[in-house]
Amino acid sequence: MMNNKRNLHTCHPEENRAMDMSRRTFCGSLAVGAAGLMCSSPVFGQEAPGKNDGDHLPRPTPELLAWQDMELGMFIHFDMVTYTGKMKPREPADVNIYNPVKLDTDQWLETARAMGAKYAVFVAKHCTGFMSWQSDAYPYGVKQTKWRNGKGDVVKDFIASCHKYGIKPGLYASASCNAWWGINNPGVIKWGNKKQAFFCAVGASHRNALNSNDFR
Repeated sequence: MMNNKRNLHTCHPEENRAMDMSRRTFCGSLAVGAAGLMCSSPVFGQEAPGKNDGDHLPRPTPELLAWQDMELGMFIHFDMVTYTGKMKPREPADVNIYNPVKLDTDQWLETARAMGAKYAVFVAKHCTGFMSWQSDAYPYGVKQTKWRNGKGDVVKDFIASCHKYGIKPGLYASASCNAWWGINNPGVIKWGNKKQAFFCAVGASHRNALNSNDFR
């Protein structure tokens, strides 16, 4: 073992000098090569010089910036789920169980303002398929309930309360799940293309109604 170890360090002097020169030449080549790469190529994750001004990157719209500046908001979900407790129902519940006689949307928005919220989003339609505004898209919504003799409209009440308390209103309507139609995520039905097209048209009617001037 000693002889083998000694032999590793007792090369001829000329060989030692040659090996030393080879190491220095190799290391020098690496340094020059690295410097060349640094000068000629962009650093990983960065654009080449002159192209990092960000003009080609997507930018937020004024509306997005305004939303970000509001910082704090409230999300309100009041639906058939409030009565059934079933988050993802496979079939519609009886509309007669929906009768919020003590509903007070002012209370919601008063709370939102008290907590410092600048905006509030109300779920106008979720997985139950129940429509919280007056609609004839299909017979499953506040129009078919006994609440306020079928004349109630939670969406309108919500927006009126938002204006009253200085809160920006927003509406959410899920299009991928609807218990009234027997549809679970992701919004694809098994009744053929014609029925699918009709369901998609219903979703578009929801979007158009909730984006109309009736809910501004």
